[in-house]
Amino acid sequence: MKSDTMRKGFRVLMLIFVLVIGYSANALAVIIGPVDYSDAQGYGDAWHSNPSWQRLGTAWDAENSPKFNDLDLSDDGVSWSTDGGATWGYPDILLGQTVDFQFDIYKELWGNHTLEVIAVWIDLNQDNVFDPGEMILADTWNFTGESGYEKGDGAAGVSKPFYTQLIFPDTGDYWLRARVACNFDTSLATFSPTGHVGQGEVEDWKLTVMPVPEPATMLLLGSGLFGMGLFGRKKLFKKS
Repeated sequence: MKSDTMRKGFRVLMLIFVLVIGYSANALAVIIGPVDYSDAQGYGDAWHSNPSWQRLGTAWDAENSPKFNDLDLSDDGVSWSTDGGATWGYPDILLGQTVDFQFDIYKELWGNHTLEVIAVWIDLNQDNVFDPGEMILADTWNFTGESGYEKGDGAAGVSKPFYTQLIFPDTGDYWLRARVACNFDTSLATFSPTGHVGQGEVEDWKLTVMPVPEPATMLLLGSGLFGMGLFGRKKLFKKS
């Protein structure tokens, strides 16, 4: 009897051990990276753990812990224009300028993920919170049936740009957060600027809006450059 009781007790302990190990493995599978984390310091974290189906731009960060203010070099899904869309990149922004933003979603041509969701926030009141009213873009991309789409054909992925326009209310630094995901994980109604979404990517960008140079300052700068030019010419003539 004692032997049977010991065997039963041992089996119970083994079952508990297996269950604990299984639970721990599942928990660690959620926590351990690589994960794409947000960068804006002082804001709630946002992170994605699977870039296989959609992302911002073609590159994706693989980080093992949250990093702040590193402005990852592989962030490539956001650009803007201050000349009406004639050129795109990362130009300086002056107060009062109309800024056109472009956000590129890159999509792999496989799987059953046919509806992408994109949301963008800018902290317009600079209070270190992405408020619901600061969502400047919310859109979806349903590319099923678009020209050239054949699921699983092994072809290179496809990209689609999304646009929005903004005039900043004041000078200073503004953080922008852009996120893209699949409708399997979220929707426009539930997409949050913080928290975990399985698929997709998050990119944070710091935008600095500068005051417009005053005419007197420009005149002084122009006079200085003109004077430097004359001084250089005088030295050249003396050497001659």
